[in-house]
Parts: sequence; structure tokens; C-alpha cells
Amino acid sequence: MTQRPHRLRDAWSGKLTAIGISIILGVVVAVATVAFSVSAVVVNFPDSGLEAAIRDAVRKQTGDIHDAYLVGLRILAASDRNISNLEGIQYCTDLTGLWLDSNKIADISALSGLTNLTQLDLYKNQIVDISAVSSLTNLAELVLTNNQIVNISALSGLTNLSQADGTTVLSGLTNLRKLTLDGNQIVNISALSGLTNLTWLSLGGNQIADIAPLSGLTNLTTLTLWETNIGDIS
Repeated sequence: MTQRPHRLRDAWSGKLTAIGISIILGVVVAVATVAFSVSAVVVNFPDSGLEAAIRDAVRKQTGDIHDAYLVGLRILAASDRNISNLEGIQYCTDLTGLWLDSNKIADISALSGLTNLTQLDLYKNQIVDISAVSSLTNLAELVLTNNQIVNISALSGLTNLSQADGTTVLSGLTNLRKLTLDGNQIVNISALSGLTNLTWLSLGGNQIADIAPLSGLTNLTTLTLWETNIGDIS
């Protein structure tokens, strides 16, 4: 009989402990819910093709897409989705690989803040202005073949590029060996003069008339100049 009070006390103690834990957990959940509701931003993707690619990537086919869902998204494959508007992609700041080839994109300004990108494929779009790419200094691979690019000076700061397809860089890219610039509207190639380690260069389908800037590229073993305006190759 003397042990009964202890049992009652232990029982009440256990109940109080359980109640206390429940209250604490409730407070934590409530705080987390409030924090999410305050900080979460609904991200709108006006382009249905881009939205579909994002939903596939984050595995959320219905409902609002909050910025929290885009945290940690490293790879986005959105090739051949009939995309013309990149609005909303600026929230995908953790992306390291982005494939947007074979779309109808003309404006790439939304990409300027995606500074973690190391791979970017923009093959076969309608891009003229590539100035947004100048801030993507971690790029190692860049594809810009078959666009409407005229001015290539914006790429001068991409010193991490080891391979470029459809674009060019300045003399700081000393590791660049292979470069493809086919199918654009490039006239001036003076930016290539310092890329002395190039062994393979393709410039076909552009408006190039003067190839004098290539005279110092003595390591070249392959040079392609189809459908250009070059008259003198001396």
C-alpha cells in the first residue's frame, strides 16, 4: 500500500511530460508553419512549356509552386518544350546544369542571376543579345550554336570555360581547345586572337570576311570556314 502514492505520482509525472512534449511540438510546428507562410513566395511561370519542365523536375504536377520547392534543384532539362519566356527561372538559383536547346527563346536576361551554372545549352533558339551570360563566371560548358548572335564581347569574363560550342571567349580562356561558332551572324572574330591553345575551330555559317585575327593560332589542326564571306585566306 505504501507504494501506491509513488505509482500515482509517477503516472501523473508521465502524463505531464507527455503533455509538455506535445505542447512543445505543437509550438514548433506552428512556428514552422508561420515561418513558411511568411517566407514562401509563389513562383509564376507564364510559359507553359517551362512550367511543365519545372513541375517534372520538382515532382509537383498540381498546385502552387513556391520558391522553397526550387531550393536544391540542380539540373533542369527543358529541351524542345516550345519555350519562349524564361520568367520564373531566376528563382532556380541552385541550378548547375540547364538545357534549353531547341526552343524559341529570344530573351535570356532571366538567367543572369544563376551564377552556380557550370553547364548551359542554348542551341537552336532565337537569341541575339547574350550579355546576360557575362555574369555566369562558373560556366565550363556553353552551347550557343544556331542562334542570331552578332556581338560576342559579353563572354570575355568566362574564364572557367574549358569547352564552348557556339560561342567564343577572350584570351583569358587559355584552356580552351575546341570552339564551335557555326550558324550565327558573327562578323568580327578579333576576340579569338588570344586563344593560342585552340586546336579545333569551326566558324561556318557566319558573316566573317576577315580571318587575320587567326594568324597567331599556330596550334590549330582543324579550321572550318564554310559559307562565310571570306575572299582572301592568305
